[in-house]
Amino acid sequence: MQVFDQINKQGEVYLSVENAKGNEQILCVNLKSGECRQVAKPGDGMNMSMSPDGKYILINHSKSYWTVFNTENETERKVEGLSGYALSNEYDFINDDHIAAVGDAFTKNNTEFYRLNYIDLETGKVKVYPEYGDIKGCWTYQCDMKKKQLEIENLITKQKKVIPLKQAEDVHIMQINGDYVLLGTDSGDVYYLYNLQDETYRALDIPEEIRGTLEMYIVKKEKKLLLTNEKEAYLVNLK
Repeated sequence: MQVFDQINKQGEVYLSVENAKGNEQILCVNLKSGECRQVAKPGDGMNMSMSPDGKYILINHSKSYWTVFNTENETERKVEGLSGYALSNEYDFINDDHIAAVGDAFTKNNTEFYRLNYIDLETGKVKVYPEYGDIKGCWTYQCDMKKKQLEIENLITKQKKVIPLKQAEDVHIMQINGDYVLLGTDSGDVYYLYNLQDETYRALDIPEEIRGTLEMYIVKKEKKLLLTNEKEAYLVNLK
């Protein structure tokens, strides 16, 4: 059973469960009345995921194709541009209505790369971009140690953000959660928290005792960042 944690305006949550025949079905439960109803017919769906605002549920059908279920009008249709074999790290919700997915492979300088499929879940349209990015498909980054700067580029808008580095050391991705990406160095002396949607950043001084096994979580309602190694935890105010 998989329960999606978003609650809609009617006070309902969605969950997927197997029926007696082993087929997946989507149920809607009203948290006030306790009423439970089936909203999608039983099928071979698996590996479901929900959009940030809870409007859409992506459903993979036996690694053959994907459909998207609209929770507002409770309709379901096939998704183009998303491979039926796509793993959870090969697509990502960029916002409430769009996902970035790994597209066709191509070779450049004897190295294999992939196109970026930018899929509009509202219209069903797919726009193909030259290359799939390092960060959630739609962003890429480059660290220039000579210039002591980190450049993050939005592959959709072509907007670039340059972050001056405190020291000439290679900076790479440490954690990604929601709209935030944490970048740091192997030495652990430098950390930067970047907001992908706002294109803003801040330097973080992370306690040495949690650096080795660091996990990052976003507390949306409180607008706080939780950093933990499962033994100790620190909160960062994102306001």
